Amino acid sequence: MALAIALVTLVLGWLIRIDWVLRHTPQLPVMVPSTASAVALLALFLIVPTDHPRAGLVRRLCAAAVLAICGWAVTSGAVTAAGDRMSPATALLLTLAALVSLIPPGRPGWVGLSTAGLVLALFALESWLLDLSATQSVGVLTGLSLPTAISLALIFAATLLRAPDRGWVALATAEGVGSRTARTVLPLAVLLPVIGAWLTIMATRQGLFPTTLGLTAGAALLGLVSAALVLRLARAQNREEQAALEQGRRVAQLLDAIPMAVVVFDAKGEISTSNQAARDLAGAGRSVAAWLREASFLDPETRKPLAVAQRPVEALVLSRRETGRLVGLFDDTARMRVLRFHCETLRHAGPDTGSLVLTVTDQTDSVTQQARLSGVQRREALGQLAGGVAHELSNVLGVVRLATDTGLMQTEAAPMRQALETARDACARGGDLTRRMMAFGSDPSQESPPDDALALIGGALRLIRPSLPAEYRLEASLPEESIGSIRRGIDLQTALLNLVLNARSALSQAARAEGRIAVLVRREDDTLVLTVRDDGPGMSAEALEQAQDPVFGSRQMQGDSGLGLSLTAAFAREMGGSLRMSSRLGHGTEAVLRLPMGPAAPAPEASDTSSAPAHGLFGRRALVVEDDPQFRAMLVEALRLMGLEVTPVGQPDAALDALDRGPRFDLLITDIRLGGPVDGHRLAALALDHQPGLPVLYLSGYAETQVPPERIVPGVMLRKPSSIEALRRAVSVTLRA
Repeated sequence: MALAIALVTLVLGWLIRIDWVLRHTPQLPVMVPSTASAVALLALFLIVPTDHPRAGLVRRLCAAAVLAICGWAVTSGAVTAAGDRMSPATALLLTLAALVSLIPPGRPGWVGLSTAGLVLALFALESWLLDLSATQSVGVLTGLSLPTAISLALIFAATLLRAPDRGWVALATAEGVGSRTARTVLPLAVLLPVIGAWLTIMATRQGLFPTTLGLTAGAALLGLVSAALVLRLARAQNREEQAALEQGRRVAQLLDAIPMAVVVFDAKGEISTSNQAARDLAGAGRSVAAWLREASFLDPETRKPLAVAQRPVEALVLSRRETGRLVGLFDDTARMRVLRFHCETLRHAGPDTGSLVLTVTDQTDSVTQQARLSGVQRREALGQLAGGVAHELSNVLGVVRLATDTGLMQTEAAPMRQALETARDACARGGDLTRRMMAFGSDPSQESPPDDALALIGGALRLIRPSLPAEYRLEASLPEESIGSIRRGIDLQTALLNLVLNARSALSQAARAEGRIAVLVRREDDTLVLTVRDDGPGMSAEALEQAQDPVFGSRQMQGDSGLGLSLTAAFAREMGGSLRMSSRLGHGTEAVLRLPMGPAAPAPEASDTSSAPAHGLFGRRALVVEDDPQFRAMLVEALRLMGLEVTPVGQPDAALDALDRGPRFDLLITDIRLGGPVDGHRLAALALDHQPGLPVLYLSGYAETQVPPERIVPGVMLRKPSSIEALRRAVSVTLRA
């Protein structure tokens, strides 16, 4: 704009000599050629971009030319033919503008000199507009024209805008509340006083009131304008503050709608806001800050109090060493809760200066479910391993049992029979052990035949005693006669094992040289009452409340899974019973397991070790399929003693070849697990294709309780290891079927 004014003045006014371009009336001063040239040079400098490679050279040349023009005009007193000349004020402002152009934008003094030039130019412009005659009567302002004042004000304003991020210009152009208010009020603050002064001068000239009264009226008008500006500023700030409060309320409503606890920290680590979930977590009567500072946070695995440096605020917010961690905390009901604290830096802020958002979620249920799933998976894996071991052990025990029964059938010598009977009893005990191993990890919901409760408990105690340290006494008080039978006997033995091992872990925490564990069994109506007591250190009320929790079991401190009591309690509930625990610090712990019972189990039949062939078996032909060579040999010997003609094979292919070659067989005896793609069920189906109506007797060391879909051939199932009498009965039943 300033460049256009200067060029129009030079070309149209001084070269073409159009007078109305220079002045509208003869009394008005004009922009002389030297002033127009200097203004054009300054405007040209401002047009050149600051990053232009020759911007520095243009700046220095233009400044030097302007200084030279001003110096020549002032020293020579040059005037035009009409008496016009460059005023001292114009020379001063042009010199100041040239000096400012030599200073790189943003350097010290640059904003101050540019602002001073703008103020002087505006003062000259306002003086020219308000009272031209008075302005021309002042020597320093004589000859100052309106185009010159406008051009100089524009030049200084453009100079300040070359670096808008510096000084008061940056404040006026920023996006803050004060800056927006300043942009609204600043034009009024500049224009309203000028308008007020002009009205006062005009009223005084028209004789509406004397000069002194005019000055008074002007002062009052300026005061009124100032008051209006202050009120306008206050209203703008109130609007901004109200908008900020409304935005804060909306943000608070959004945060309160989030189900997880949210706490926002400023750069200094102080809480700036929190949502309702965080306040609920802190509890009534306590602030979120106080809760984070005073709560008794624990390690969820060891339940030990966290050190100061490990607490959530210190570890996540202040030191920022971590972004998240799990923390334990007892709630008002003495229930351990697992809380996940997670901290993130707001994206608009750097890691050292930005605000932080801390979120807290309750992970108790998910951690509990994960622990239970892990325990179930571990139990399933152990069950599969135990089943495989039990199968192999069943073959070994089957060989020994059949061998002892065969020996008893063939000898009458008392010492030999006593030794063989001892071995037979040991096989029976081994058979019980393999059955327990096979049942471990199986589906407890499947029905199993009832077993004598006392026998189950006695067998479990025999297994438990060797696992206890010598300094721990295991005292058992059992009834002398049977008190009834119970289903899921393996689970009963597992429950007793868990209770005793839990007592052993409690004793290991006591600083004593010895300990005592007592097992008491009695019957109340139709209920088995099994009590396990220890004289260990006992448990607090909080620990007792959590004892059956799979995540915070009482044995986790020793590195155990902590699932024993939880599984025992679940077994009791499934059976329609209960598990109740009581304890006091320093007085030990007592666990009482109550389970429904049935009538006494029938006594097992005595084994017949007669050497006479079984009636109805003599001369019958049997095809035996067994992949274990030792068990196959003893099985064949036992069957031959019964009077059967036996053809033994080790693989399904050999069995099918034997069926093809003939002669016709009266019985197929096959192991279910044959170590290949064809198992006993599939072999029986293929055998019927070769010999329809062939009876089948299945042997197995696994606890198969359900018939698989591919089993289409019915037959008798005989568990390994079995006695020779049980084998004889199974063969007889199969042949009669």
